[in-house]
Amino acid sequence: MVYAPATNQASVFESGKPALKEKGVTFIRMENDRSVFRIDSGNYHFEALRAINVRYPIAAATTVMDLTVEAEAFGAFVIFSEHEIPTVKGSIVKDLASIQELRIPSLTDQRLPQYLEASRLAALHIDKPVLSGCIGPFSLAGRLFDMTEIMTACYLEPETVHLLLQKCTDFLLTWCTALKATGTLALGNLGPVRVIKSATSTEVYDKTLALLKATASNPNFILSSGCNNPPGTPLANIDAFFKALEDFNSEK
Repeated sequence: MVYAPATNQASVFESGKPALKEKGVTFIRMENDRSVFRIDSGNYHFEALRAINVRYPIAAATTVMDLTVEAEAFGAFVIFSEHEIPTVKGSIVKDLASIQELRIPSLTDQRLPQYLEASRLAALHIDKPVLSGCIGPFSLAGRLFDMTEIMTACYLEPETVHLLLQKCTDFLLTWCTALKATGTLALGNLGPVRVIKSATSTEVYDKTLALLKATASNPNFILSSGCNNPPGTPLANIDAFFKALEDFNSEK
């Protein structure tokens, strides 16, 4: 949120132009002789990333990963608070019929274009690796269906959940491809539970090596687990992960 001293929203200008005409700038309300705006602009997003990069000695920059962006593109209602992260309110699907009718978003919906613009500018102007990310299919589905409801439906209506997950996955594949095309780096993507924690060290080694070979033609790929590794992950599995990377690099 941005608070601008003003008697009305029309008197607020940005770079000599009315703020209300700027892309990604939304008027929220008047409060104590101040106009309150929500800023979704990709350029503002980028400028914030650049300022952090200049101020702090970080090895890489990361775009802001707001876990409501993808759900909002599907049509979810998002609450924007002054001192909290954006949150999804309610659900937009409730059964198989509503999921069948659910439209998969395009890359021009809601805030998606602004996030792509922020990623493009960051990759172009920040002189270190820039990472972008997105929500996972099940987390996205939970925001569309409601997390309690989807957990119940996993047992009672698995075909319903499967269809929703398929639509979420189809969209996220398109979304990740678009993020990658901006020049930002991709992290991934070995399952932290099924692979890193629960597989044998030999399986971890084989899967890590297979992933590296499959992504060898992509210069903006960084090997990583899909998320934080859970407590109890065997050290032998982590050793196997790094051993596969060492062996892969030695063969180049």
